[in-house]
Amino acid sequence: MNKEETRLLVESWRDLISEDVYSMRPSPDPIDKQTMTSVVPKDQISGASSKVEVMKLMSVSTGFFGTLVDSIRFGFLSREEVNKICDALSSGCEDNFKSLPSTHACLKYWKSEVSRLVDRVDEEFKLAFCESIKSNCEMVKNNYSRAYGKIKQLRM
Repeated sequence: MNKEETRLLVESWRDLISEDVYSMRPSPDPIDKQTMTSVVPKDQISGASSKVEVMKLMSVSTGFFGTLVDSIRFGFLSREEVNKICDALSSGCEDNFKSLPSTHACLKYWKSEVSRLVDRVDEEFKLAFCESIKSNCEMVKNNYSRAYGKIKQLRM
């Protein structure tokens, strides 16, 4: 095989792989758009005193609410449990989750670990983070019936 044949073969494989990858990309699910978590605005992050803690908090929040929505999809949580969790988080963010009632096992992490992280960031970010938590809680509670049982079709 000469260089030209090799080049053509490589290009045809690239095209084939690109088409396969593109065709396997999942289409956006309308439920996913409705249950996307909100994050703290960039200007609130850039002024924060400790970037490491800020990134950890953002990661915890995004991961937690994503998992919460998935738990709803798979039917692991009832509407009542979701309301208790979200109400506890919404009220608990006012004092950095220190007096958070452990109405569900998932809240223990917020009380023990997240409260320590929140203590290490400045007041401006704490307020923005709390608003983000409240917003995400409202989104989850309002979209419970839309997400319940809507398990994504996995493509293998």
